[in-house]
Amino acid sequence: MGIEEAILQEVRETSLQQGLEQGLEQGLEQGLEQGLEQGLEQGLEKLQQSKIKGIQKALSKGKLNLEEIADLFEVSLEFVTQVQSGELQ
Repeated sequence: MGIEEAILQEVRETSLQQGLEQGLEQGLEQGLEQGLEQGLEQGLEKLQQSKIKGIQKALSKGKLNLEEIADLFEVSLEFVTQVQSGELQ
């Protein structure tokens, strides 16, 4: 192997290594972003479902008015009325 071939081989190997590192880094960043987004969406969905079930239970007991339920669950009055009407389940 001549000196030119050795230099070309070294450049190829270095380029390949850099490409692999960049690809891995980008893949990890994208994976983390997507994982965080999905986790956040799922967490918010579970929180909303939990609030809906709690509001439904409070409505069925009939001891609190709609404004009190909204305050208790830290949601808007509109949210409570949507649960009451069955728009949100």
